[in-house]
Amino acid sequence: YFEMDSLGVDMNETKTVEMVCGVLSEDDSRKIHYALKLIEGHDPTPYQKELRNLLNHSSSQIRLQALRLLKSIPNKDYTEDVKKLLKEKDTELRLESIHYICEHSDEDPEKILTRYLHDNDYKLKAAAIGCISKYGSEMEKEMMITADIVESVISNKEKNMNLARAQIAQVLRYHPGEKSNRYLPVLINDPSPAVRREAVKSMGELKDSSFIPLLIQRLDDEDISYSARKALSGYPENMIDLFKTYYNSGDYSEVIYRQIPLVLADMNHQKAAEHLLDMLGKESDEKKRRHLIKGLNKMRSRGKDFKFNNEIVKKELKCELKYYYQLDISTQLLSNRNHMDLLLKAIKEEKERLLENIFRLMGLIYNHKDMYGVYLGLQSLSEKNRSEGLELMDNTLDIELYDYVMPILDPSSKEQIVQTAKDLFNISLKHSDEALIRIMNGNDWWLHACAIYGINKQSSDQLIELVKKSILHDNHVVRETAMLTLKNLN
Repeated sequence: YFEMDSLGVDMNETKTVEMVCGVLSEDDSRKIHYALKLIEGHDPTPYQKELRNLLNHSSSQIRLQALRLLKSIPNKDYTEDVKKLLKEKDTELRLESIHYICEHSDEDPEKILTRYLHDNDYKLKAAAIGCISKYGSEMEKEMMITADIVESVISNKEKNMNLARAQIAQVLRYHPGEKSNRYLPVLINDPSPAVRREAVKSMGELKDSSFIPLLIQRLDDEDISYSARKALSGYPENMIDLFKTYYNSGDYSEVIYRQIPLVLADMNHQKAAEHLLDMLGKESDEKKRRHLIKGLNKMRSRGKDFKFNNEIVKKELKCELKYYYQLDISTQLLSNRNHMDLLLKAIKEEKERLLENIFRLMGLIYNHKDMYGVYLGLQSLSEKNRSEGLELMDNTLDIELYDYVMPILDPSSKEQIVQTAKDLFNISLKHSDEALIRIMNGNDWWLHACAIYGINKQSSDQLIELVKKSILHDNHVVRETAMLTLKNLN
């Protein structure tokens, strides 16, 4: 066979019909599937005999294709053949079979569907629900899918009922109010990812404020996190305050704290930009700050006319710079101390992330493409790229930020970093113990754990006391590292 569709062949022309009928009568499933695809969009009447025979084909996909084509043949009733398909394992095939029966029967389709909806066979019940979900009007979905039917389906957690529960979740988007508010929170916790996904989509369609915390909790469900994020970002602007409230009051996983700023960014409202900046100002945890900055940067990069308060951005930029200077000086003090390799590596990685934050924030004030280009240039091994980047920064930064930023981008000496940190931020660290104490009292649990790991018998009593206190730390990595270190010390 060949690419007939690319030649614009008339599928009802006699020779074409003969050839395609011959293919449909063969045993080659691949060729049959291809031929059925060719018939789609054309009048299938010339092929009705072969299509009827294909209802008994060994491939469920081919049976389904043949059934769908037979549905569009007028004045021909193959109901008795189709009824046999109601026993199929394939739910989609059962669904299409019920639809065929409703379309070709003299009986009222609503009575047929009602009969199947109340059938003791859960497979037929599921197929009827699917049929209503796919082909029914909004009124039919609302009137026929009763509370009794919903409860009977969602209480059955068997795998073969997954599609039925998913279709219930889908249908509930047409039932705003009591019914959806009652059953969607149940379905969003279903064992099947497909069911949870449909529940999330329905919640996103209905946009009820009570669904927001449930959707937020699903942002770390790897099977449906994208759907949850999309559903949340579709909420209207007047709901943004609620997102901020839940962010501030919730005790969420790191994944969720990473996702919420992206949800707000995806909402594409000026109010979301303002809230992200406000949330950043109240956040001290460095990892959470990074996610908020990424959300702001995402909004800026879209090129829309979002406005960011420069004074607030500069304030947050100085917070990131202050931490960068602190870690830079800590590196100088710890570099000659034993057992600090892990911490020094962790500090280096954190400084790299801070530099990203610094450029992202500068991108809210200046041309974000220029800032991104400078950032890449500074990471480059090419001296030419670095020089061009520094020159652009030299010409771009205002007087206030110049003194804060340029020393870390182009330091003349280690002493300059120390002096700038002291002058601008009143940072004065003179001993490695001071650097370790500040890290262990900080908000970065990973640096805290790495600092504990470097404590040994030669360490000061003050440091060992901090290790003991770390046994009660909120983070399990810090707690476990503290216990291991104390065990080694003893």
